[in-house]
Amino acid sequence: MSAPIASPGPTSAPTPTEATLLASFAPSLLPAVLDRLTLHAHSSQPLHLREIVFSGKGGAGTGAEEGMLRLRRELDWETAEEKGNWLMAVLLKPEPPRFNPDILVRPAIHTLIHHGDAQAFVSALGYQKKFEFTKKGTVFSRGTLSIQVYQLFTPDPQPPHAPHPLDPTGSYIIEVKTPPILQSAGPANPLGAAIAQCLEVRDVMRGLVDLKRVDQ
Repeated sequence: MSAPIASPGPTSAPTPTEATLLASFAPSLLPAVLDRLTLHAHSSQPLHLREIVFSGKGGAGTGAEEGMLRLRRELDWETAEEKGNWLMAVLLKPEPPRFNPDILVRPAIHTLIHHGDAQAFVSALGYQKKFEFTKKGTVFSRGTLSIQVYQLFTPDPQPPHAPHPLDPTGSYIIEVKTPPILQSAGPANPLGAAIAQCLEVRDVMRGLVDLKRVDQ
């Protein structure tokens, strides 16, 4: 079996950084949440993903001493068949709340795996599989921000069984995330600007959902 080929990623400092806000809400609020986001977002499309979460073993020299790694792949909306490449997201230790109490900020490196056994590749890097799930919902775009509204489901259901929500109450999650951002050497502060955009979305959604920092 050939080794997975990943597209080149950052190899030296500075590491890209991303910021995230999260909230959960009852299914009864879904129409109002979607209506408000439709008014304030630039575009939207269906969201259906498979996601596998790995944690670091903590062994020296593995590259997985801290943080986590997530593999994500798109699924067909109707058939749930996998399509496209795996996205490997290496998520390092978040900044302490004293620096950013309102939003989770952490170094993040995103890399596409073009072919090969992605899970075996990640295991060889020193990570251990924790769990997996599928996401199904809607993703909105507002500038460079991604705003996902989704439910989490059990993975790989076997016919005739249908996937069922991991949360028995059927609650939804809203996730506001910046892309990974490299800080510039000049006076510009692109990360600060992106965080401000996230907090704008938080304010827009206030009264429906309480978007906040959630350590994960």
